[in-house]
Amino acid sequence: MLGDAMERNIRTPKQRRASARCAVGIAAALLAAAPAARAQEQATQPGSCAAAIRAVLTDIAARDLDTSAGPPLNAFLTLNPSAIAQADALDRRTAAGDPRGALFCVPVAVKDNFNTYDMPTTVGSLALIGNQPPADAPFVARLRDAGAVIVGKTNMDEFAMGIRGLSGAGGRVGNAYDTTQSAGGSSSGSAAAVGTGYVPFALGSDNCGSLRLPAVYNGAVTLRASYGRFDTHGIFPIALGIGACIDLGREAAARTAERVTLGPPFPPAAQ
Repeated sequence: MLGDAMERNIRTPKQRRASARCAVGIAAALLAAAPAARAQEQATQPGSCAAAIRAVLTDIAARDLDTSAGPPLNAFLTLNPSAIAQADALDRRTAAGDPRGALFCVPVAVKDNFNTYDMPTTVGSLALIGNQPPADAPFVARLRDAGAVIVGKTNMDEFAMGIRGLSGAGGRVGNAYDTTQSAGGSSSGSAAAVGTGYVPFALGSDNCGSLRLPAVYNGAVTLRASYGRFDTHGIFPIALGIGACIDLGREAAARTAERVTLGPPFPPAAQ
């Protein structure tokens, strides 16, 4: 596999150990921002999860590629065509008396190196356009099981190799506060999507700063878990882990995300 070939290119045992120490665990991202926050508030009140998710998708479609004030933000590579139907299914289950999950109807963006059964995974590369995984990465599945709705896949440095937010599949990601400036990388789109308020919760990956840099650049905070804490199957091999951007001002939301993403651990056999 490409990941094995890349590992062989690290020539010495010392270099291999250094590379392993760069790999990390999994997490998620929370940021208070108007459209996404409204969607989450609507979802916790009597009403339609489908309508809340539709509002999030409409906001992304209206703003993400807007060039009226400068370069586009360009945080997303793909929007989920099934997101509203999935939200409607949550509404029906709730109406039938099923309990709501800890992340019921929370709109989530996922970096495009995580496998998703309903959207392609390109890892930001033209070479992988149309690559459709058969199943979710286990961590994505855990979020869906908790009631989250995956609204799209985010742009990233190609093959997670970079800190500037540039990809063959999607082009350049702008900074959430000034699109003429850098969003950092490689989890550029996830951090920008959180920073600009599209979603309150996003997934990214971090080997040697790929979440921490864009989190700082886009006004978020990242949590770097230990490697081996989470199942990394279904994530492109260069990205051996995941991280979390959390708005510390939203303490209740942060605790909810922590409960879902940090515990309980995945079974040891899956690590």
